[in-house]
Amino acid sequence: METIKIKKINVVIEDLDTFFDKSKKEFKKLQEGKLKKSIDILSLSEDEYRGLFSKKRLDIIKALRYKKFISIYELAKQLNRSYKNVYDDVNLLLELGVIEKAEDKKTHKDNYYVEFDRISVEIPIFS
Repeated sequence: METIKIKKINVVIEDLDTFFDKSKKEFKKLQEGKLKKSIDILSLSEDEYRGLFSKKRLDIIKALRYKKFISIYELAKQLNRSYKNVYDDVNLLLELGVIEKAEDKKTHKDNYYVEFDRISVEIPIFS
């Protein structure tokens, strides 16, 4: 039996004032080297959450899962999307730790991949 790898993302949906206050504090800690970049908890508004996991971004994640080590150019071609839009989406997903990249030793170009089968998102319904 094959083990299923799951990427767990905790999402906190909150108002913009709270989000900006937390973001300022976390950014300051990050600059001071007291906080490591992490995707353990994402603080997002409801609209941002819907945008983050849009159908097109989920298509990118799925494509990377089934075809490991693919370039942005190949990915854009496979998904029939513009290079720039795929580039922007890939960089956002990469920054958030949803996807990963590695350098191809032969071509020295970046290739992107995911190493999980499912994404588990927990959304608290209390405030």
